[in-house]
Amino acid sequence: MVSMFRWLALILVLLLVIAGGGYVAAGNTTPPTISIDQPTGPVGQQGTLQFQEVSVDTTTATVTLRAQFPNPDGVLLPGMFVRARIIEGIEPNALLVPQRGVSRDERGNATALIVDGDGVVQIRKLTVAQTVGTNWLVKHGIDPGDRVIVEGLQYARAGQKANAVAFVARDDKAAPVAATPAEGSK
Repeated sequence: MVSMFRWLALILVLLLVIAGGGYVAAGNTTPPTISIDQPTGPVGQQGTLQFQEVSVDTTTATVTLRAQFPNPDGVLLPGMFVRARIIEGIEPNALLVPQRGVSRDERGNATALIVDGDGVVQIRKLTVAQTVGTNWLVKHGIDPGDRVIVEGLQYARAGQKANAVAFVARDDKAAPVAATPAEGSK
């Protein structure tokens, strides 16, 4: 059994979003899953949430969660400190945008440059919810199929023509689209 502490504000936000239809509670189809990560990589097998306290620790504003993990190899030891990741809910229409393709305007709003279907660069204001790995979870401002510029941002300008080309990360994994200025554009 692994004990974890979750900040109350995050639990309340999650419950409000689920109530509003924004996320599907992971427990509606499967129980919330928890994985344990260490600097050397994942440890053990995935676990399931077994218990959530009904009271809040008023000194830390946290709620205690307990999860059960199979531990056939004995890699989880009593008193061990671990980093747990809880999959609490799923946003069915989530769009992830690489952090490197998101900038901030003078007011601090998240923005991204995209190449539209006509090959013209557009700036979009984004509403971002949180980071997921090296990506932003974008709630509003971008649509499926939009091609986000992730390289050459310093050369791209709104209204300029651009040729979108697939971006390949250095580790050869598929990634979002980068844009290059079109022939004859300034």
